[in-house]
This record gives sequence, C-alpha cells and structure tokens, in this order.
Amino acid sequence: MGKRKGKSLQNKNSNERDTEPSHSKRRRKQSVDNGIETSPAAIGEQLMTDTSVEMNGTGMDINDDGSDDDSIDWETVELPKWAPAVTTNQQRQTLGQDGGDADADHDHLVPHEQYNDVQIVFEAPRAVLKKSKWEMAYQRQLRDWMHNSHVVLLVGHFLIRNNWCSREDIKSVCLSVIPDYIASQNERKDESDQQFYTTIKWLMAWWHGYFKVTAPGMVTRPLEAFTSIPILDPQGNMIQELESHVQRLGIQDSEKIDDPTSFVNFLAEKEGSRDISAQLFTSLLRTLGFETRLVCSLQPIPFRIPATRTDKASSSSSSPTAMGTELKGGSTKISTRNTGAKNKSSLGTKTDNTQYQSNKAKPPTIWCEVWNNHQQKWICVDPIRQFYNNPNQMEPGVSNRQNILSFVLAFEEQQYGGGSVKSKKRQRIKRVVDVTRRYTTHLPKALVQRERDLTKRERQGGWRLWSELFLYGLQPTELSQLQQNNTGPSSPSSSVSRYNMEQVELEQTQQAQKMPTSIQGFHNHPLYVLERHLKKFEVLYHPTMDNNQMVIGHIRGENIYPRSCVQQIHTRESWIKQGRVVMDNQVPVKRILAHAVTLEKKRLQEEAKLQGDPLHANCFGHWQTTPYKAPPVIDGKIPKNNYGRVDLFTPDMLPEGGAHIQIDGVGKIAKQLGIDYAEALVDFEFVRGRSVPLVNGIIVAKENEFILLEAWREHEHHKANKAMAKQEKEVYDRWRKLIQGAMIDARIDNTYGKQQHLLLDTMNMDKHVERNTDAGYSGDNRNKHRTTNDTAWDRYLAQRRQQENTKDDDNNDDSDGFKHLLFD
Repeated sequence: MGKRKGKSLQNKNSNERDTEPSHSKRRRKQSVDNGIETSPAAIGEQLMTDTSVEMNGTGMDINDDGSDDDSIDWETVELPKWAPAVTTNQQRQTLGQDGGDADADHDHLVPHEQYNDVQIVFEAPRAVLKKSKWEMAYQRQLRDWMHNSHVVLLVGHFLIRNNWCSREDIKSVCLSVIPDYIASQNERKDESDQQFYTTIKWLMAWWHGYFKVTAPGMVTRPLEAFTSIPILDPQGNMIQELESHVQRLGIQDSEKIDDPTSFVNFLAEKEGSRDISAQLFTSLLRTLGFETRLVCSLQPIPFRIPATRTDKASSSSSSPTAMGTELKGGSTKISTRNTGAKNKSSLGTKTDNTQYQSNKAKPPTIWCEVWNNHQQKWICVDPIRQFYNNPNQMEPGVSNRQNILSFVLAFEEQQYGGGSVKSKKRQRIKRVVDVTRRYTTHLPKALVQRERDLTKRERQGGWRLWSELFLYGLQPTELSQLQQNNTGPSSPSSSVSRYNMEQVELEQTQQAQKMPTSIQGFHNHPLYVLERHLKKFEVLYHPTMDNNQMVIGHIRGENIYPRSCVQQIHTRESWIKQGRVVMDNQVPVKRILAHAVTLEKKRLQEEAKLQGDPLHANCFGHWQTTPYKAPPVIDGKIPKNNYGRVDLFTPDMLPEGGAHIQIDGVGKIAKQLGIDYAEALVDFEFVRGRSVPLVNGIIVAKENEFILLEAWREHEHHKANKAMAKQEKEVYDRWRKLIQGAMIDARIDNTYGKQQHLLLDTMNMDKHVERNTDAGYSGDNRNKHRTTNDTAWDRYLAQRRQQENTKDDDNNDDSDGFKHLLFD
C-alpha cells in the first residue's frame, strides 16, 4: 500500500503539471533554474499542494467531479513576503535545505509587514456663528456712544485745567519762580515783533532746563485695553477701584490731580508729564500778560471696531520683537499691544527727559497758542520741544497709533468789563475753538477719525454730524450780548472780529494744502480726486472743459482732477423725485448695475441674468435735465397720471392753476360737492418688497379751494357737535344706570335683608345645637349655654342687624325721592 500510495502521488503531481497553463510552467521553470525554490511564491505553492494531498487521503484528485475548472486561466497573485520569526543562521540553513516540510517551516514564519486597520478621525468644523445685523448695529451704536461720551468728558477735563491756569493764586506762585531777566524782557514785548519773539524764546529756554519731563502724557488706547476691568460697584468708592485697576494694567498715562494745590505743587517739584509741563507753561504766559490758549489734541477711545486678526498675525504680534520697544532718532516708540506690568515697567525705566524734550521727539498732545498783536494772528508754541510758530511739527506720524489727531481744540478764557459805566464787575467768558485745520495736512483723515459719517438717508433727512452740533454748543452765548455794549481793543466785539479773522485764515490754510503724495491721500480729499475714488453716482464733468483739460496732475500714471469737477448723477426716477426731468435725445453719461428693491425689479433682474446680460440703469447729470412742468388746470379739471394721482414730490411740481390742500379726509367732501380733485403723491416707501405710494392731501382747482375749505369747516363743526351730543347722551346713560342700580339695591335690601339675617342666625343656631348636643347639653341646659357662650360671629351679626334696622327707618324717605326722580 505504501508503494501504491507514493505512486499515486507522483501521478497526481504529474497530472497537475500537465494541466497547468503554459505561462505558469514557464514561470516555475525559471524559478527552479534560478535556484529560488524557497521564494515566497514557491512556499505558498508547496503549502497549497500539501493541503490538497491531506484533503484527498485516498490518492484521488479532488477535481474528479468532472467540472471544467482545469480550463480556467487563473491569475497569479503575489503573496505577502514572509520572514522567519527567529533569524538565526541555523534556521536559515534549515529553510534553504529542507523545503519539503512546509508545515514545520510555516511555524517559524511571520509576516515582515503587518497590515493593521488605520482609523482616521476628522473633527467636524465648528459652525462659525455670525453676528446678526441688529447685534452689529448695536455694537456700532454702543461704540459711538462711548466715543462721544469720552470726548465730552475730555472737554470738561481741559475746561477745568484751563480754569486752573488762570487762577490768581496759581499765577502768584508762577510769578515767584520766573527769573528777573525774563520779567525785564517781558516789559519790552509790546515794542516790536522781535521783542515779542525774544521774550517767548527766553521763557521756553529757561523752562526747558527748569522742568523735567518724565512721562509721555495722554495717549490713545483702544477699548480692548479696558475690557479686563470688571463692572464697578456703584455703592462703593468707584474712583479708588478704577485707580487700582488702571495701575494694575499699567495704563495710567498722566498724573491724577485732585485740586489746584496739587496742580501747582508740580511747579515746585520741577518734574511731571508732558501734559503738566504744557499746562504750567500756559499759566506762566498768562502770568506775564500774554493772551494764551491751552491747545489740546483729544485722544478719545476709537469708535471703529478693530478687524479680527488671523492666527498668524496674532502669533507674530505676540513675538518679542513686536512686543518690545524701539528707540530711534531720540524718540521712543511703544507698541499699543503692551499692556499690564510689561507696559508699566517699560514706562518706568525711561526716565531720560531728552527722549521727550528733544527736537526729534514725537509731538505732544498738549501745547499752547499766543496772540501776536503785531502779526494779528495766533502763534503756535511748543514749550516741550521749543518750537515757535511751527504748526506742521505738531502733526503726528501716520504710523503713530498712540497719537491720533482728530479733535484739536483751543481753550480760551477772557475777561471783559460790565455793560454799563456804573458796573465795575468783570465777566469771564470761556470759548472753545476748533483749530484742527491749522495742525493737519490730512484733514479728511482727521474728520473721518472724529465720528461715523452720515448715511445717505440720514443726510436726506436733515441730520447733522454730532461733532458739529457739539462744537457749536460750546460757543458762549454771553459774547453776542456783550458785543453790543462794549468797544475797544479788549472788548467782545474785537474778540468776535478776531475769531472771524482766524476762520478766514484757517479756510485759506485748508485751500493751500499741498497735494498728497500717495494714492490713499486722495481718498475723500476736499480739493483733489482720482478717477478710482469716484463713487457710484459720481462722474467728472465741467461745462467748459473736456477731460484732458480738467487734469491738473499725475500720480503713478493716474490723472488728478479738482474736486469741483465731480458731479452727481441720478436715474430718471431719482431726477423726477427732485422735480427735474431728463431732456429728449440725451445720452446717458454712465450705466450702473440696477439695484433691485421691489419684487418686480427683482424679477426683471433674474430674467436679465438668465439671458446673460445684467440689468443696468441709465444715469444722467444735472446738465441733462430741466425743471418739471406739470400740465395746467383747465376748466377745473386736474391733470392726473396713469394711477389717478398728481406727482408732487416738490412744491414746484404743482400744476398751474391748482391748489394743494393738506387735510386728511377732505377728498370725501370734494366728492360730495362734485369738485374734481386728485390725490397728491409726495413719496414712496418700501414695505415687504413692494413700493407703496405716500399721499398727502389733494389737488383741486384754485377757484374751488375757498368753497371746499368752507364746506370742510362746516363739516368739522357738525362733526364736533354730533360728537358732543353723543358724549352727553353717554353721560346721562351712565348716571341713569348708576341711579337705577342704587334703587334696586335699596329695594332688595329693604325686602329681603331681614329674612337673610334670620336665615343666617338659624343656620348658626343649628350649628350651635349640633355642637352642644355633641358636648352633652340638652333641653334648658342647651338654651342656657347658647345665651352665655355666643361666638364672636354671633355678636357681630347681632350688632349689624341692629345698625341696619336703624338705617332702614332713615332711608325710607330717600327711597321715595329716588322713585319720584326716576319714574317722573
């Protein structure tokens, strides 16, 4: 049997080799010739062969079922590479020599590369919740309120400081420290302009060495620097709590002064911030008799919401380079991002006064102005850097975020005599003048930093800028009253003329501004404009010049035009609302994308998009329009539009021979009288995507106006009488109802009141009987207990019954009177 079994195995192997495809045979032959029978493919084939032998224990072929599987062309798949678990030389030799015992070798083989399941987890992106429109509008409004409130507080602060600079006790202390040579030179200041200049120069030179500047003073800080301050308790000492938080954050830029005594003590200490130095120098000038203003560049909290920075920008800004300080050219540049103890320590280490008092130092926020009677103008004086009549040096750099020039106010205080000869009382008048135009070459930028610009609808509604109203309210009202009764060089009339001269000078300074040297400088510039900065409804046009003649300069290949050549353009519908109509055969000067507000225009816009051509609107200039002239009223007939109304957007659009009656409901009276009329269309409003016309009164013929007004007055008189009669009837009805109710109540009380009391007493007696029965009382004992042990309720009912019986006798006569009044 053993020989027969081995022979059958040999036959089977030969049969498998005969049925093997030709290309598989060639591969096997190549492997044998190359001596790599121990390759992974050979080992896998040997394993498959052994498995087939074990399954066919009888020596028969497992494919004897007669199927055609032998004819199938199987694909050769490359198996994973296997390596021995223990790589020793002995095992390598065993694997190379004994390749038949595949099962034994397989126990020592493990895969060289293990394939495990890889699980990749992606975090779902968090939904970025955008702020709603109303929340963003509230945040903008809140920032505007905080900005405006800070401006008001700063103005009040400097009004107090300006008052301190004019106090007599402070002037006396200042006079005691002024050197004698300056006092003697001060007596010659009125002789000439040179003596005037010499006096101030000597005073600035002495003050530069006398007073040491140790702090920069007031700076602009963003709102984010104060967000870490918690809400203060209104019941506690809010000032002390706020001071502790300010010191903790290191954002206290200037000294805290409580009273004039503490203010003048800095003069004795001979050191302080730049703000204190300028204020004390103003007091010195007033002590010497100079007409001096305290000029302050306010640094309020910005009203703009800062843009959100990216992570890259945040990381770069938090680096030591960005957080550090930079000393260049004798000036110090402190980053606005430095807050807390770092900022406080950086300010405390810089005690060298040369960095603030040098000619190359950054401009301060407080200085003064002196009236030069020889030149008849105000002279700028910077006592910290010793600049005289050099206003251009007071403008901070563009990159300086701690000194933003938006409000530059001059605080002036003058004394005038009484209005009459007998009055010897001198009146002190305070004035605040806006001198921003004198100290900036970028006025549009300064105006933008003041407040948010008005929208188109706000401008059309007649709104005014908050800053204009605020500065106008700061002007004194007493000045105009004293102007009529005082004359002379120091009278209010001279001050008014001086103010007018200053405004003319500021206007000339604004007109003489240099042309900007950057593209951004032309944005919203009051004198020059670039074509790229034109708005949607603006074009360049001049009646006597073409486009080439309007060019006044070039910058980086772009033409520069004067602002006076910018003209407003509108659509036909907008011009008709202004009382003008586009003339015939006019070519539109500009075509813009139509703004769809109503549902009808939105449909037209969608149809245009489907056709590939966006919906455009033709715009025309003022020179292409003419005043609208409505058809006249003929024979009392009112000319109407397609909707039976009259377009009356402006008073000039009223038809000739017509009258506009602005009374609600007068159209019904005109219809009853048979008078022809038409509703007056004055505007449109947009409600839920629809354009709704607004009607104000009616239009009638001029000859029918008097008749219609008389009929309306008679109608209103009749309507008023009818309303009064109705009201009187309602009053009588209410009184009648009240009297009837009182009589019914009295009759019911007289008829059923006693029985009701008896019923109540009977019920109470039954309760007492039950109570006494339960307690063991009966017969006479029960009655005896009832009389001796009455409850409080029984006594109250007996007392009330006695009072009501007394009242019934007194009210019998009154009830008869009510009946006589009611039924007669």
